[in-house]
Amino acid sequence: MGVYHFAGLGKSIGAITSALSYLGAIRQQGGEKAEALFSLSDEQDHADESRGMVQALVLFTTEEIARDHRSFFCEPYQDNRAGSDRDGRKKGENLTVKTALYRVLGKELKGWGMIMPDKTTLDVYWCEHERQRPLETFERTYTVLQAAKAMGEVGKECWINLTGGSNVINGALQLATSFLGTAARQYYVLSKNPSCIRHTVPIPDLGSEQDDFWVNLPIVYTDFSSLHRTVLEELASWPNDSEHITHQRLHGQLCQYAEFYSLAGLKKEGDEIFRRTILQPLRSQRLIEHFPSKQDKSLDRYKIGAAWEQMEQYLAIIDKVGVTPYQSLSHIHEDWFRKETIELEG
Repeated sequence: MGVYHFAGLGKSIGAITSALSYLGAIRQQGGEKAEALFSLSDEQDHADESRGMVQALVLFTTEEIARDHRSFFCEPYQDNRAGSDRDGRKKGENLTVKTALYRVLGKELKGWGMIMPDKTTLDVYWCEHERQRPLETFERTYTVLQAAKAMGEVGKECWINLTGGSNVINGALQLATSFLGTAARQYYVLSKNPSCIRHTVPIPDLGSEQDDFWVNLPIVYTDFSSLHRTVLEELASWPNDSEHITHQRLHGQLCQYAEFYSLAGLKKEGDEIFRRTILQPLRSQRLIEHFPSKQDKSLDRYKIGAAWEQMEQYLAIIDKVGVTPYQSLSHIHEDWFRKETIELEG
């Protein structure tokens, strides 16, 4: 089987290729570093030799790069020897980003040992995004990541490479990963020379304490509970020009939802627990505003906070995508998403 590598892509192809070069070198070397990187890869009933192999790339980039516009050239890359950041000729002048990437992967991927020996092609999925439209970028990223992990044709292990690409796409990848909880790994690489197409770790240092090329990032899963959302939607339903709702009235309104209190594990009279476990986290995130009463806590007032408008937009996207999710990447038929296949040498 293998791994689906998700990544943003700008004009520098080294952000993609150097990571795969490094994985191949570590994989062939074996040892503790390889065990740490690949021990959780793929289903347990598959042979060790297939774990961690690249099954496909899923790249997020601009229309110009995805559609191979002839005037959109890549940054020249250094055809370095693995383990060095100084040797090798500069190449890629007057090549488009896609042409340069396909040329390097087609020639090198099998030699790096990152694809099964019997495979002669590699699938590359392209997702277009617009840098000035972060909400749209998040929707597309969330849609694609969910489809890759859906039960169906390609319910795959996903690794997220945050080295290249724009802040907009990397932010969308991280946020979608947090909401979905589906990616197995988030990482970036620290190349001594970002233009190098292979890793730059000196061979004697590979896999040692001196090897700082690969940086794993923790995945923080976001569970935006239905309890908190119920409170926010109740507050948001009040007109902006109306009097702020009192704590007593808000508590009373929510008591109508029997499911709310059973899920929260609260009794209707558990007012202080409600205040501490439900309202306080929302206040901390500026999702609600709190106006304390000097006389009685039950007369404290609340209104929807400034941060809710933005959060509501993202939750609406998640709801929209969740209504009819794609069952695999091959089921996504949108003008901003396409699959291509490249031939591999060797």
